[in-house]
Amino acid sequence: MAETVSLYPHVDSDERCETSISEPGKFSVKDVLSRAGGFSLIELLAVLVIMGMLGALVGPRLFTQVDNSRVDTAMTQVRMLKASMQTFRLDVGRYPNSEEGLNALITAPTDIRNWRGPYLEDIVPNDPWGNPYVYRSGENNFQGFVLYSRGADGKEGGADLDKDIGFLPDSSEQGTGS
Repeated sequence: MAETVSLYPHVDSDERCETSISEPGKFSVKDVLSRAGGFSLIELLAVLVIMGMLGALVGPRLFTQVDNSRVDTAMTQVRMLKASMQTFRLDVGRYPNSEEGLNALITAPTDIRNWRGPYLEDIVPNDPWGNPYVYRSGENNFQGFVLYSRGADGKEGGADLDKDIGFLPDSSEQGTGS
């Protein structure tokens, strides 16, 4: 049979229950349980204030990272669309024209025989801000087409997060590389 061991061998268990915290070195079970029951309102408020201060310091940096990741996502999607267009070009002999648009990567245009798509696994994605990508063929730039996102503001041009991202109409291809 297991032997019980008291944490206070010099004090009888009945005596511990009846003694009060006022006697030095002796605590009742009631005193210990009432003391370990929870946190005071002041302690909870202090924790909430500290968490609020941390949120105020970390929050803006976190949201900046979210915005930067949207720019990175737009650049990645433009590159993916360009790779799909290059596969389309290998099969068909040309890029989709402006009327066919990026949908020619999903469904075969009626007048094309060598179409072996779909060239995208899913629908043509919108940019990370929910706007459709701008595509025009026959442009006078290195690519021969323009394909870009209008950025966070959804308008032509802009700076920082609002700048256009992709293969742009003029010869400066911002944010993509080749």
